[in-house]
Amino acid sequence: MELVITGTGLVSSLGRDPLLAVTAIRAGLSRPAELVDYPVLDSETQELIAPTGHPVRAFTEGFHLSARWLRLAIGAFESLLRQTGFEEETSAEFWGKTAILLATPHVKGDRLQMQNADEKMMFDTMIPPMLAYLDLPLRKSRCATFPMSNSGAAHALVQATGLLDAQMADRVILIGVDSYLDGLSIEWLATHDRLKTPSRAVGFEPGEAAAAVLIETAEQAERRSAPIMAQIAGVGTAEEAMHIYQDAVNRGIGLSEAVAAAYQQTQWEEPFSGLLINDLNGEEWRAKELGSALLRLTDEVDPDAPLFVPAESLGDTGAAYGAIALAYAALALANGFAGSDHVCVISSTDLGDTGAIFLSMYEPIS
Repeated sequence: MELVITGTGLVSSLGRDPLLAVTAIRAGLSRPAELVDYPVLDSETQELIAPTGHPVRAFTEGFHLSARWLRLAIGAFESLLRQTGFEEETSAEFWGKTAILLATPHVKGDRLQMQNADEKMMFDTMIPPMLAYLDLPLRKSRCATFPMSNSGAAHALVQATGLLDAQMADRVILIGVDSYLDGLSIEWLATHDRLKTPSRAVGFEPGEAAAAVLIETAEQAERRSAPIMAQIAGVGTAEEAMHIYQDAVNRGIGLSEAVAAAYQQTQWEEPFSGLLINDLNGEEWRAKELGSALLRLTDEVDPDAPLFVPAESLGDTGAAYGAIALAYAALALANGFAGSDHVCVISSTDLGDTGAIFLSMYEPIS
């Protein structure tokens, strides 16, 4: 069974049109801003400073935590509708066979200061209000949340494969959403010395965004004459035991296992040498993890494969990253600026979840 991407949607600090925003990211543009509402204590000067972030201006102001995530996720969904021409689609048969898989921020850990938080809580917080707002005949039973931050998209794609293979859905809309631009998240980042500040160059700039990707079988896409942007060649997930909150060195074992698992599915004979999209964000642990993982992957990945870092333009977008990277990869392959016929999206999180997705240019069914 061949899975393909046939549509994208995006809401980011660089705009709400997927192709225009991706073009801006490719050009290295960015729109940083001082987060004056969330001052933090500079560890060197002991003065309050405004950290730099990447807000979605004129869109998320006035929304907080889950309401902000919902605003962004719905915006990405509506962006996808515009790009695919599904705006006028209202039939119960169509939407009843559509699954929505949502990658969200972690519920474990202390970022959101939620005790006894679990996946069900995230599902109840996000899915019912999202479906109520969209007012489409979508089925809650065909929706799921993946609170795994950056790697949520890879884990969601594993489930999407199962749903489509079992014909439990005709199409899957994979959405990734996150925002670090709230008081709890900024305070948490500052407490753990993870923010980039004038006195701390090794850190990241918090961002917010949401992206949506339409996934279906190649057979289904060809049946409805949909423009196919990219083909999914392999997906793998794993877990890194030595994440940054463990008193141990992250040697990239979990990340290398995810990439190796995904590469094995591709059945390619040569090491991957295409565009490698990754979630480097300015933190030292990510660079060390990636470098260590690549040393373990000499049979799977060419060491000279070019790296592409969306965070340079958008800041760290957390759980939105995976879907953003998929959208970028699909648009790059479809519009000829990927630099090769293959793209790899890799992801890891501060709590150890890892993922890898290989994409390629689509070859029509013979």
